[in-house]
Amino acid sequence: MKRLIFQLVIIICMLGISQPASSNSHTSQGLNSIVKFKKNKRSTLAQYNKVLKKYSKVLCTPDTESLFWKYMGQFSGNGFYVPSKINKKLDLVTVNRFIPELERKRKWIQHLKIEISKNKKFEKEIKEVKDFQDVIKQLLEYKRQFFESDSSVGKERARMRSKYLFINFRNNFKLLLKKIPFLLSYRHPIDHFDLRLTYDKNKKRDTIAKNIKANEVYFYRKIVQDGAHNPNLSGSDTFLRAAIDTTALEMNKERDLLSENLRYDLNFVLEALLFHLEKGGQALERRIDEWAGRTSRMIEYYKSLKQDKIKIGGTIVNAVELLKKKDEARLNLKKYSLKKQAETYNFWKHQPEELRALFVLDTILYNEVGGLDGRDALERRDVAQVVINRLNLEAYNSIPITDSLFPYLSKKNQTIKTNPWLNVLFKEGEFSFTYYFIGGNVRIFCPVMTKHGIFIRANNLKMAYDLLRKPNYNFKAVRYFSRHSMLGRIDMAKIWSRFEPLAERPGLRARNNNSLKKLYKSGNYEYLYHFTDNKGHKFKVLTFDGKVYVKADHKLEFFKYRNPHFFRYFRKR
Repeated sequence: MKRLIFQLVIIICMLGISQPASSNSHTSQGLNSIVKFKKNKRSTLAQYNKVLKKYSKVLCTPDTESLFWKYMGQFSGNGFYVPSKINKKLDLVTVNRFIPELERKRKWIQHLKIEISKNKKFEKEIKEVKDFQDVIKQLLEYKRQFFESDSSVGKERARMRSKYLFINFRNNFKLLLKKIPFLLSYRHPIDHFDLRLTYDKNKKRDTIAKNIKANEVYFYRKIVQDGAHNPNLSGSDTFLRAAIDTTALEMNKERDLLSENLRYDLNFVLEALLFHLEKGGQALERRIDEWAGRTSRMIEYYKSLKQDKIKIGGTIVNAVELLKKKDEARLNLKKYSLKKQAETYNFWKHQPEELRALFVLDTILYNEVGGLDGRDALERRDVAQVVINRLNLEAYNSIPITDSLFPYLSKKNQTIKTNPWLNVLFKEGEFSFTYYFIGGNVRIFCPVMTKHGIFIRANNLKMAYDLLRKPNYNFKAVRYFSRHSMLGRIDMAKIWSRFEPLAERPGLRARNNNSLKKLYKSGNYEYLYHFTDNKGHKFKVLTFDGKVYVKADHKLEFFKYRNPHFFRYFRKR
């Protein structure tokens, strides 16, 4: 019954979407379809699933996944980065430069055990963290007063109270970090955005200078963007350390009212700090021991590189042989992945366009969103529309000769021009799972056939079918990213100068409106922030018993929350 109601809600929502006139070839059949469906939804999806099973049987033979992971393992090796020159010889200058840095890092890590031994239970630090959580609630209350006050005097009073409380909070937070260096990054605070930006500017390595700079930045990132693990190598805290870096840097930029980005990051940091501190000193010492041991192995490895005697298994090789083996492993993985992607391209180009479109949306939605947004599927719907919006944009709907996949495609230009759907999927640099060195790459040619995977696919396909029949061209996004999943919570919007972010939007109307109204009237909620949607309607984001909802600003109506830190969408300027 619930599933039926959900489907009816989706159909009603879709029927309410108005369509602008369009002259492109895919909508010339009529305003209600981007592709021509020869059968109804049930028959089309049944046909698609039948073809998908055939595809999986043909491309995902019993040894396909094992071969992929074999090549991936050979490519990954021991995980240590080996910098090379443009001529594919060892960049010994970079290696020599960073061995002393690694040795300083090992000494720093070893000293952390002394800091931990001073305090085994961290009772004071745990209390401080909880106190910080209470201060954040007060900062949010001042923020609410500022936005909801009708007088300039009231706004200024709230702003000044927030300002001085935040200054005190920031100073005390810095003092806390000095007490827990064992949870900070080496070389804290690190500007992860600057490191990412600098590397991206040089990663093409098309000149000697860029190659040297890329080697330096990447090696440095491998040293500082690191953290401790449990002895069994689970539970990395690298993401926490990076988030603390960014939070510390952003705190210095904050002036008075607590920004939503900083609130979100502080909430994560404080919860994670509690998690680790409450485990106690012995657990932390074991993690530090693992980190120190791993760092020692790195030092020994790079010293062996310097001496030109590297041990692989039971064999000693020189740097030339090592780089050759690594290059061979990289090429084997890349060739295997591109070959399978070309086979995928070749299989689906012979299928009807509606099935081709469904495969592209199915593959992208599963790998990019999964089941993150639950049954409402609002993020999956928007990501699917982004794909549709790219279909008629040359920057996304073609595969140029410079793309790695191009040489693997048969009849190259002729094939490419007639397959914009597949081009959008395989366009290099747009979807991370299409990169050969990403584990999710295998899911292109070996689609998940588990019970959970089939369940997600079934919902995705129904939604994709409806959207292909009636696209939402009012939603003009062509890009998106998740700040939540970025190391250091960096914001890519800073460098996407040719794009502008779309306004935040509420989710579907909350079913429990009546109970939320009662809680709201009794003041039993916590304020987070305000936002204005693309129509100029104002909303405020609130939590009720720890669950986040959105309230219309000038009426008592509540909606589900769409976390903008998970997905943020952009259109061309």
